[in-house]
Amino acid sequence: MICLRLFAVKMIAWDLMSSSIRKQKQFQKENLGVTHLFLYNNQIVGFATLVMSQIEAKLAPYLFPVKIEIKYYPALLIGRLATHNDYRGRNVGKNICLWCVETAKQLSKTIGCRLVIVLTGGKPVLFYKKVGFEIFPKCEKKLRKWMYLQVPSG
Repeated sequence: MICLRLFAVKMIAWDLMSSSIRKQKQFQKENLGVTHLFLYNNQIVGFATLVMSQIEAKLAPYLFPVKIEIKYYPALLIGRLATHNDYRGRNVGKNICLWCVETAKQLSKTIGCRLVIVLTGGKPVLFYKKVGFEIFPKCEKKLRKWMYLQVPSG
């Protein structure tokens, strides 16, 4: 699977995702996030939009025993992640998600980045749990849940 930034690839219309990709292109023009397309045999199989973000430390004060008072944990937000219908059930989404975690790990070497976070609800909660994400305890009972994965060190 190959990953390319959105503007490096000619737009290809396919199912419902094509309109989603067009929206992400505008999002990227405004410098609000970067959408990465994932290709297999020259076909888009999925995409992920990444945004630098933060999450309130009070959601999980136990995560990092820091010696200074901190209001927010620096994080990489997965704004959107989608897999083409024809490639569902083939671990494409999982691999895209793991690529996002690796990207956060690389970022953490040059800027503050302690978590990968996502705001989601419904079926995607189970998907992210399988990848290793956890729900912030204060969000357990909410319809849309903040989930996190600690950025691996090293």
